[in-house]
Amino acid sequence: MKFILVFVCLLGLSLGASLDRRPKPCKSPPLVTGAFTFSTQNEAAWLYAGFEYDAFQERIRIYETGYYNNKSVTYDFLMHYAEGVVYQINSTAKTCTKSPLAAKWEPMGVPADASLLGQVVVGSSSGPGEGLLVNTWQGIRPDGVQYMLTVTEFGCIPVSYLAKTKEFGWIVLSYFNNVKGILNPGALDPPSFCPSQTAEPQGKPMDFFSILHKMKKILGASLDRRPKPCKVPPQLSGLFMFTTQKEAQLIYAEYAYDAFKERIFLYAVDDNTTMIYYYLMDFAKGVVYYVTDSYKNLTDPKCTVSPLAAKWEPLGVPTNASFWLPYVVGSSSRPGEGVPVNTWYGYRPDGVKYIMTVTENGCIPVTYLAKTKNYGWTIMSFMDNLREVDPRLLEPPSICLTQTAKPQGKPMDFFSILHEMKTNSVQHNKLMKRRNPKPGRWIGDPGVCVWWI
Repeated sequence: MKFILVFVCLLGLSLGASLDRRPKPCKSPPLVTGAFTFSTQNEAAWLYAGFEYDAFQERIRIYETGYYNNKSVTYDFLMHYAEGVVYQINSTAKTCTKSPLAAKWEPMGVPADASLLGQVVVGSSSGPGEGLLVNTWQGIRPDGVQYMLTVTEFGCIPVSYLAKTKEFGWIVLSYFNNVKGILNPGALDPPSFCPSQTAEPQGKPMDFFSILHKMKKILGASLDRRPKPCKVPPQLSGLFMFTTQKEAQLIYAEYAYDAFKERIFLYAVDDNTTMIYYYLMDFAKGVVYYVTDSYKNLTDPKCTVSPLAAKWEPLGVPTNASFWLPYVVGSSSRPGEGVPVNTWYGYRPDGVKYIMTVTENGCIPVTYLAKTKNYGWTIMSFMDNLREVDPRLLEPPSICLTQTAKPQGKPMDFFSILHEMKTNSVQHNKLMKRRNPKPGRWIGDPGVCVWWI
């Protein structure tokens, strides 16, 4: 009896420790220097700007030099939240205006009432320095603005911030080159040619987003540097995470993609039912092969063949997509610390709205958001991508080929398959073990080698 009690106590401590590892709201460092990109929902231009952040004295400086109508334009905004004023500075012309600041101070970081959406690795988790562990949160600010923000797991450094504003629709900020500290604290003080501290601010009240929008509108962007739509490599394999808008559950699955044969393979493990299962979508034949078996014995595989409703759509950026913004995930200060990516949006032929992000070099998928009729917004995040596939994964196993009957059941498409996988509560730990396979057994002959774990 004592042994049982000790075991139960240890189990309780283990579960408690597991819950303690769940990411918690955090505060960003009080002094930060870096840069960001900014864009609004319905405008093609974007803005690059540097910033200096001082939480001790509640001050933010934003500065940028750009070109508009072949002329150099410099904008320098200094926001003093404690005083409720904004200084707009032109150091070249030595002019300065002082305007009222409408917004209250909001420190960088994750608010205490934010809800965790998920934790992912941006890039690859297979080797040191190849990826960045980040947490994504969502919530509603005190002024009613809906937001979604991503910060690093270690250090709570901001990565991206999305907010749905009344004036500008969805706005996006992506941070990079962040450094803890401020090199020149004096840059956060207004220069001597600015109005005195006792002078009354003039003009229309401004806030952080209206300042960014003003900078973006005037500075514009160099359209010559705009990225072009691109195609994903014809053969690709890796992992992805999938979730839908109104459900907190996430799945991780493995995929293989072959544009030559127009086939996609999805594999996952369900810990709740001790089952492995995978889907092989053959778009050329218009069928889906669905195979299940127990990963404890792998002796009784079952295969069903269903009609595939969707047409083949190669991965990549469609030629009619609209460019949104570029940014660097991680840091661009040193090689290997970040990766440049481009974000696009548009409508698919079936009317589904999408937002997708791919790498600047190689057109490797990073994220894909789609607003579907049945599931609302769906989100896919890709990771551990390789420009190669195991050809055996893209061939139906022999158990499926013995079935000569026509496809049965309700027609399926890519998103309905993902939603079905999500409903089955796929867990991540079994899948990650499969990344380092041990000697296993075969399903079918010829077929797919699914390693026993």
